[in-house]
Amino acid sequence: MTFALPIVSPPIFHHVKYLERREVVLALKRGAWVTPRREVVEIRDAVKGSLLFTFRNDRSSPCLYNSYGGLVFFFPKRMRDGAIEINAHDSTRRADLRVSTTDNNRNLTAIVTLPGRAEARVSLAGGMFGPNGDGNALMLAGDVPVVAVSTSCEKNVSPVVIVDKDTYFVAIAPGFDISLAVAACLIFEELGRC
Repeated sequence: MTFALPIVSPPIFHHVKYLERREVVLALKRGAWVTPRREVVEIRDAVKGSLLFTFRNDRSSPCLYNSYGGLVFFFPKRMRDGAIEINAHDSTRRADLRVSTTDNNRNLTAIVTLPGRAEARVSLAGGMFGPNGDGNALMLAGDVPVVAVSTSCEKNVSPVVIVDKDTYFVAIAPGFDISLAVAACLIFEELGRC
């Protein structure tokens, strides 16, 4: 990651379990949406190597599960007014994340609706992996970087994490919900591919 991410204050989270006081770096694989049914895409902590989430296409909508197999988000995809829209619905309906394409897929905005809060906007400028494949930063309203995406990791990567050409790393700022960041990255990647 090219810069340190600040602490997000007030925190943006939908479940306290996925909130950390330190920057978390995750390892994800490109192409999660096009994996065959029943195949599992693992999302691990890049430094510790621990399994945090899995992504599967085994239902009518792709789903993100926690490491214990509990459903975190499901992702219905639909066409609305000529634009592709992908939502991330929380299994307990505490949070929703909505992203739709515009004429220019390079600038996408996710609208996060949290219980008892106003909407928060997370935007991606320039595409998920950038023109050179280096990645960009997801931004919170007010231009505060909350998630940085990169194809390389400056920290020591755990030997449990398999790194290949499809691996990318996501650094999440302290105070930003890890599951929301993963959901946003998965949606932004898929909409960039469409």
